[in-house]
Amino acid sequence: MSKRNLVENVGCINEEFIEEFVNVPSGLPVLLLNILDEIDEDVEIRRFRTYDAHPEFERLDEQEMETVSQLLKEGKSDEAQEFQIQYALDFLEDYPQFKCMVNGVESNINNDFRIMVNSIKEAFFGELDYF
Repeated sequence: MSKRNLVENVGCINEEFIEEFVNVPSGLPVLLLNILDEIDEDVEIRRFRTYDAHPEFERLDEQEMETVSQLLKEGKSDEAQEFQIQYALDFLEDYPQFKCMVNGVESNINNDFRIMVNSIKEAFFGELDYF
């Protein structure tokens, strides 16, 4: 399992943001699409519609998954997950207007620790706040 994960921020996402995102002339990172899918479950369909006007976008979108699939075939699941995280971060560097959708990267250890602390709070104080 990857040692890192993206910390999402959906507060900055609106219709205009999503429309601009799906029309980017670059491969769209799956991890970022997953974040947007929480707001608009048709985000992938919207991207597919851009293929009519820009068929080259489809090939760009496939490149990430080809690399991930190859790494998984080689038994390198940690590397595949890290590749996807870095792919998303590189995309955000290239398109800084979308950086607000990610608050950063945290280690899984921090995330696991936070879940554990919140579980203890719930057990002793009845507060339910895992994230």
